[in-house]
Amino acid sequence: VCESYSTDAWLDSDFFRSYLGVEKGNGFSFVSIYRNVRDDVHPPAFFMLLNAVTTIVGGKPSELPGDIINVMAALVMSFVLYQIGKKLFGNSLMAAIVPLLWIGSVGACDGIQYIRMYHTFSVIVVIEIYLSMLLLEGKKDTWLYVLIGLFSFVGTLTHYYFYVAFF
Repeated sequence: VCESYSTDAWLDSDFFRSYLGVEKGNGFSFVSIYRNVRDDVHPPAFFMLLNAVTTIVGGKPSELPGDIINVMAALVMSFVLYQIGKKLFGNSLMAAIVPLLWIGSVGACDGIQYIRMYHTFSVIVVIEIYLSMLLLEGKKDTWLYVLIGLFSFVGTLTHYYFYVAFF
């Protein structure tokens, strides 16, 4: 619950740091997250994930849960970029260069450090690209359609720009 305060009051860093934690009894409380972001421009999926990871690591105010999410997203991104590279180049060595170039880029490093939904959003878009590549290769398995539908749904709940990327 967001507290009211007057703008002329001094707020120390502990006040803002408290928003990085999860209070006892509010772990995995996704309804309150939805209520807090329903009037915001950002969909709730990342904040729900952040709440879950924060709860799992103890609920204390910390940047660690956001860092965990972003590092995991970077690992998934590297793996998917490698798979895309294998399809494009047909060579494992050339494919390995793709995630190495990405992980060394300013955008990747910045995305890992910035605790927001943009890195997670990027991973979902790249997964959709890979799944679309499989579809274009002629794979018509049911699991492929299920994965495309699942990542489309999660993508739209992560950032509204997913609609632009997907269509």
